[in-house]
Amino acid sequence: MYKVFVGGYLPVLIAMLFRIIWQCVYLNVKLLEPFTQLASSRGALGKDSLHAYYLSSSLTPDYVTGFFRGHWLMFLTSFVFVVTSLVPSLASETLFSDTNYGCDNTGMSTSNPCFPRLSVDPEVARVLEGILGFTAIILLFIAKMLYTRSTGVYSDPSTIATVASLLHHPDVVEDFRKFNSEATSEEIKSALSSKRYSLGLYTTEPEIVRYGILPLQLDSMSTSSQSYSQSESYTAVDNPAVGPDQRNGWKLSSLLTDMAFCLFILGLLGVVIAYYIVKGNSGFNNFFNSETFGPRFLMTAAATIMATQWKRIERQCHTLSPYAQLYQGNAHPAHTILLPKSTLPITSIIPMLRHRYPFVTFIAFIAFLSEIAVIAIVGIPLHAAQTKIEFQLCSYISIGILGLMTLALVALMFWRRRLPHLPRAPDTLAGVCSYLCASHMVGDFEGLEWEERKERDRKIIGLRKKYEYRKGRAVDGVVRWKIDETDSK
Repeated sequence: MYKVFVGGYLPVLIAMLFRIIWQCVYLNVKLLEPFTQLASSRGALGKDSLHAYYLSSSLTPDYVTGFFRGHWLMFLTSFVFVVTSLVPSLASETLFSDTNYGCDNTGMSTSNPCFPRLSVDPEVARVLEGILGFTAIILLFIAKMLYTRSTGVYSDPSTIATVASLLHHPDVVEDFRKFNSEATSEEIKSALSSKRYSLGLYTTEPEIVRYGILPLQLDSMSTSSQSYSQSESYTAVDNPAVGPDQRNGWKLSSLLTDMAFCLFILGLLGVVIAYYIVKGNSGFNNFFNSETFGPRFLMTAAATIMATQWKRIERQCHTLSPYAQLYQGNAHPAHTILLPKSTLPITSIIPMLRHRYPFVTFIAFIAFLSEIAVIAIVGIPLHAAQTKIEFQLCSYISIGILGLMTLALVALMFWRRRLPHLPRAPDTLAGVCSYLCASHMVGDFEGLEWEERKERDRKIIGLRKKYEYRKGRAVDGVVRWKIDETDSK
């Protein structure tokens, strides 16, 4: 049993933990990247900061093109995240229980194969060593860049309250107020991508020093000694010429992605069931029974892709859930605008249940089970050293988890239909700012941009106010979708 565990499951378990650690690094770097860009001495263009997908967990083309724009931290972290995703698949083929090493009556075709001994595939092991060595070198560069760069924020930037506390400079606020209520993310990105912003200090008319997102003049590259008049007013236009259903392209894209993922899950479930039920001499069975490189690699790779996709879904549900509760009105700040995003599904289960999000808790549990499926699915391709109960247990666990995932995806599609209308996905700074730019509550957060998370949360809860997400007349007099205090008209 020791050899069975070490040869069949321990390498994959260690590789999976290694991938999860890198996933945490990737998600945290991605979360902070817009703010580190804004906190640099030259600031950052809108397309590199306000429109970076900092609350998503999936890879986006922005970080591939970041190589050509000199965004080395995000590019290296993303690249290593992709590379480390291969580690579990390779680890599944590195060690194996060898029953064909030269003794009498060897092989699967006989009734008396050799007594199992642990063996290693040297070619796969060398590739794995190369990946780990490369990762170690890149990690040194990433650690150096993280050590020398400022995040620019004092509290968890994944919360709505943190963004609200940084959004108060009138020029930046006006940049978002000028868009109509139904403007899409693409429209806002097209208009603001070439503008430059930074995180810094400025002085209000009553000589109050504030810290937040500032417009950066391209000619001077400086925001020093800026001041403004709080009585300055702006004219905004609200002209929703296109209906909500036509403008919710990001929801349609998510739905299509979930449907494709559901087909992927059903296909993998069909392969597992077919291999468990169908017997005989067929190309399908012969491949999975071959005890050569390929079967375990493919099954582990499929399970790793599945686990990565479930993390994407869990992260998206976590991001959207506060808006669903805000839409009901009279929402407590601790459950909505102060709700932080976690990097691991297992660390989301208890907090999301405590904050009264049962469905998101269920999705986080499914995402956790997807990591277990990576280990279980390794034991499905038969080999001579495998026991019958081992094969059956791995098959039952895999079939059970995949079946539960299918039900969860169906439930997810219904959950998405009940979400409030969101013209823009709130997974970028621009998306969140567009719902806060004309909110009364932003004025309550003066000075909170300096506070650490616990003290800031205590002060916001101490205001004894409730919040909502509705379409109504905002502080600028324009009817728009906004996150605001419940009592604000």
